[in-house]
Amino acid sequence: MQIQSNQTLLDFTLNCSGSIENIWAIAQANNISISSMPGTGSSPIVPANIISSINTLHYFSQNNICIGTRGGLLQKGIGYWHIGSDFIIS
Repeated sequence: MQIQSNQTLLDFTLNCSGSIENIWAIAQANNISISSMPGTGSSPIVPANIISSINTLHYFSQNNICIGTRGGLLQKGIGYWHIGSDFIIS
């Protein structure tokens, strides 16, 4: 699996195993901290011995869910618009 846009290591762990408990094993296998922000498109090592939550993975798959919490909330409104990009006068 690859890190998708706006995914943290925690998001990736949930998407590939269905359980946040596996973040320790994935971080250790990749020699990174659990708070690391892996780059989009990277493919962290997922140890073969992790225990996956089949029910959670099935739910994600059936509902086409890909968790990505890195970006936060998108701010909207005139106070956040930039002239020439998303604030256009016609």
